[in-house]
This record gives sequence, structure tokens and C-alpha cells, in this order.
Amino acid sequence: MLTALRTEAAERLAELESVIADINERLRLAADRFTLPVIKVPGPEIDEDAPRQALVSFDDNWMAATRALIARKQYGNGGAA
Repeated sequence: MLTALRTEAAERLAELESVIADINERLRLAADRFTLPVIKVPGPEIDEDAPRQALVSFDDNWMAATRALIARKQYGNGGAA
């Protein structure tokens, strides 16, 4: 019984491989008939002269900046002064 199931599975697999090969060939032939347009990726839009600047920049020491933010917002003691 197990051998019969394996034989049937192998036959179906061979059929599927044939169908997949046919589909791939059709796609390859169809792809030869057209070209895709060039994709243009826009650059970032950054306003370096913005009136409002970030509190923390990438050049800052993150540990010192985090401590400064915590002290400024007083997160460490529940907001009490």
C-alpha cells in the first residue's frame, strides 16, 4: 500500500514539475515582450533650517541625552518636583 502511495505521489510530482516548467517558460517569453519603467526613488525631504530643532541629535552621547531628558521631564520620580 505504501509503495502504491509513493508511486502515485511521484507521478503527481512529475506532472506538477512539467506544469511549472511550462508556466516558467511562458513567463520568460512574455517578459521578453515588455520592459519595466525605471524606478525613481525620491530623496529625503529634510528642512535643516526648521525653527524647531530636535532635543537629541545623532551626534549626542545617548546616555547623557537620556539622563538630560529624564531630568528635564522628571520621569524618575513620578513627575514630582
